[in-house]
Amino acid sequence: LADLGEPWANQEREAFRRVRLHALEALCTQLTAAGRRSAAIRAGALVVAAEPLRDSARRNLIEAHLAAGNVSEAVQQYEAFVEACSRVGLAPNLELTAFFPPSPAWPVLHVRRPIHVGAAVGRGLRLDAAPRRAVGAGAVTRG
Repeated sequence: LADLGEPWANQEREAFRRVRLHALEALCTQLTAAGRRSAAIRAGALVVAAEPLRDSARRNLIEAHLAAGNVSEAVQQYEAFVEACSRVGLAPNLELTAFFPPSPAWPVLHVRRPIHVGAAVGRGLRLDAAPRRAVGAGAVTRG
């Protein structure tokens, strides 16, 4: 149907496109709720790529990133949405505070400095969920 310029073919293409976007949005939401975050992010990214100004799709993608712990990716998605809206003269419908509660860390996230694993570990950031052994004054370690 891609070569047909008939009005009925155009209407069918548009109807299929809308159904696909709604299905991918619903899939993103369901996958996020089920804990399948990377699949949810892929589904959400497909919708955002097709419709960059679709605020519900952007919201779902941001929620999937936050569920996966990708705060900087969520911030980037929000900023990309605000920028896309401003290019066409629209005010973004998303509220930043709905996704990112007030936090003293916001200026750090907003700058989006890359975190280097070696430097982060040396500053006390935990990058794994495993419990750590006590190390320091009075702690006994066995080698």
